[in-house]
Amino acid sequence: MPAFLINGQDVFRLRDRAVDVGHEKIGTLPHVPVSAACFATDSIYYVPEYSPESLLSWCPSEPAKLITKFSHPVKKIIFFHNKVFCAQKKGHFIFSYDPLSGVTETLEMPCEVADFEPGGNGFVVLNETGDLYGYSFDNGVNKIHEVVSMKLLGNYRNAAVVWVASKCAAVSVTEEGNACTPTLSSIEHCFVVDQNDVIQLDKDAKVLIYPNGLRRSIPGRSEHIHLLHSPVMETERICVLCLCELDESGSLTLDCSHQFHIECVLEWVNNWDEFKKKGSHISFTRAMCPGGCKHLVRHPLIQPASKCIRELFSNVSLQKRKMVQLIYPSKTEDDLLFYICSKCSNPFLGGENICFRMQGGEPAKDPSSLLCENCKTDFHCSKHDREYVIYKCSYCCNPATHRSFATRYLCDRCDERWTGSIEVEKIPCPGPNACPLGGHHNTTCTYPIGCFLCLPEDFLAMDCIIPSSRGEGEGHTIE
Repeated sequence: MPAFLINGQDVFRLRDRAVDVGHEKIGTLPHVPVSAACFATDSIYYVPEYSPESLLSWCPSEPAKLITKFSHPVKKIIFFHNKVFCAQKKGHFIFSYDPLSGVTETLEMPCEVADFEPGGNGFVVLNETGDLYGYSFDNGVNKIHEVVSMKLLGNYRNAAVVWVASKCAAVSVTEEGNACTPTLSSIEHCFVVDQNDVIQLDKDAKVLIYPNGLRRSIPGRSEHIHLLHSPVMETERICVLCLCELDESGSLTLDCSHQFHIECVLEWVNNWDEFKKKGSHISFTRAMCPGGCKHLVRHPLIQPASKCIRELFSNVSLQKRKMVQLIYPSKTEDDLLFYICSKCSNPFLGGENICFRMQGGEPAKDPSSLLCENCKTDFHCSKHDREYVIYKCSYCCNPATHRSFATRYLCDRCDERWTGSIEVEKIPCPGPNACPLGGHHNTTCTYPIGCFLCLPEDFLAMDCIIPSSRGEGEGHTIE
């Protein structure tokens, strides 16, 4: 798709690096723009200098028309994921406008927005002091500590390109905070990409720098120079849920750019949290975009579901990242199963995702039995609270070392026995002389034995604990 340049009010198409841009003029805007963005070939959204809180659209064949008015003046607009995003002038907000539904939304940023560029599924935001923040539509806000920026240069391959003054080099940064050397070389100035060619605007905004060092002077003299790229637009818009064409009166654009009928999306997310009623692990299958991009469903027209989905997703994702880093370094985030506490409604870790145990579905459980550590009242140590509580195995008399499906506690031996989708059978207590608990229990179910650090040394008959076949020591065997 072609790139464009706006010089004052004149609009130029940049199609050929060998042609002077002055020969490519396609029209004149009726107002001097504060900022502008292309949304289709030869079609432009812009904010006029005389009314910086107004968003207008323009194309060469039609007069400019007012699209919407924001609550505050804006300083920069971009067209991203089929939406218009506008940064508030001297403020913490980015306004989002969905052309398909006609709905405007206000997104609060963690700092005053000096500049911003799109990433893969969110923004990289620069504040007045050169600090960078990531804003992910799925995961919210994070500060990017690896990079202290001087200037945002543009966007390339789902990342913002940042000029780092301390390194005198450009770095690609995502909204998640990942930084790497950009695939573009020798980028020093603001740029756009035209047919895979990078066109830079020199620091004085007087010269366009093409690949291989080719330079073209910008015609005329103006303080208002804007480089724009034209996004690729789909010619046919169909809702993949019902396979019918989209219409502007009843359709919307999600954060990920996929577009659907409003009624179709509402039906899709209607039972997104059905796992709460079933007592099964948290699943975001119905909370993800049905377009297959694996991003969350979110839009002002599908509240309050959108807010609940994002809050739970952010909470679970944060806990998973911490646990993988600190406790389960050999695991991935998908290996951990989280559940909703029936008392406080907070998510908690209920065990690992073991594929063969999941084939027949999770074992039946009462949703009210799902309790996080903060809400359990079955045991409390006056010294260590619940930090070192150990439970009896749900299937034998050994102390448990594993947890599965939130309510099942397993020792090493029973964890090894559970090799299929069917829950293992319980092993009867062998009697007080062979029981690791000395037979001091009146149930075959799990229960808290006590605090591991505070139990008397002779409370557990360690020589009676039956290890798994992988464990060391002789122990007892199962007939």
